[in-house]
Amino acid sequence: MPAIQKTVLHIDDSADDLFLFKKACSQAAASFHLQLMSGGKDALSYLQGAGQYSDRSKFPRADFILLDLKMPVPDGFSVLRSVRERSELNPITICIFTSSFQYEDIQETYANGADCFLTKPAAFESLVAIAGAIDEFLNSARLDVLKELPEFRQ
Repeated sequence: MPAIQKTVLHIDDSADDLFLFKKACSQAAASFHLQLMSGGKDALSYLQGAGQYSDRSKFPRADFILLDLKMPVPDGFSVLRSVRERSELNPITICIFTSSFQYEDIQETYANGADCFLTKPAAFESLVAIAGAIDEFLNSARLDVLKELPEFRQ
């Protein structure tokens, strides 16, 4: 019996960042299904299976969220808090993926339930490595795979 394909929900208001990560996943030969969301409002609807996202065969439940912080309302902090407030969404691994290096942002996201914090790399090769590490994490459930990345922040 084939393994059930995992779903990564990438939430970012930058179309360029979404495109580059999709390309990096392809280059990394990632085995997960990638869903792209251009904002927090649609992402929350997706996660709740509401409205246009009610068909779980087309919009499968997310196993992993890659979440940008600096977005229009609702921003990544609000999305993080909303997800962690819903018990049925708590099992989802949430990895903050942002350009922010601010210590306060890192601390606030961990305090609100983020599992991991990665800074966006400048080099495409590093993005490919991140996509590969997410794939490996989803196949092993070993968070240390992500914590070993140079972009990881504690």
